[in-house]
Amino acid sequence: MSPENKIKFEAFQKKVLAAVDTQVSWKVLEPEYIKLYADAYTEDEISGIVAFYKTPAGAAMIAKSPELSAKSIALVQSKMAAVQPQLQQLAQDFIRDTKPGPTSTAPAKTPAAPPASSPR
Repeated sequence: MSPENKIKFEAFQKKVLAAVDTQVSWKVLEPEYIKLYADAYTEDEISGIVAFYKTPAGAAMIAKSPELSAKSIALVQSKMAAVQPQLQQLAQDFIRDTKPGPTSTAPAKTPAAPPASSPR
């Protein structure tokens, strides 16, 4: 990769990471995770979970974790789906910006080969 394209690639990587970060960073997901957990558990259950499953709340966490995990995965997948068009555009822009340009305006003509001589 040429030094110029390496710089473009690094800028492209930063744009991709920034685009993904707008949808799946902890800053974005934290309030939604809090809501998921708040909807799934009571305050008493959360206190029990912190106590390392020593209470009935620990059993509730085990029972509810599969559904909560599935909802978490669906949340991240929806965020990735939302950013997908932007990632595709960034990739297309990168390819366009790094595509080598024409080296000349007209195709080079190669001289015709001389006719082969036949042995006599």
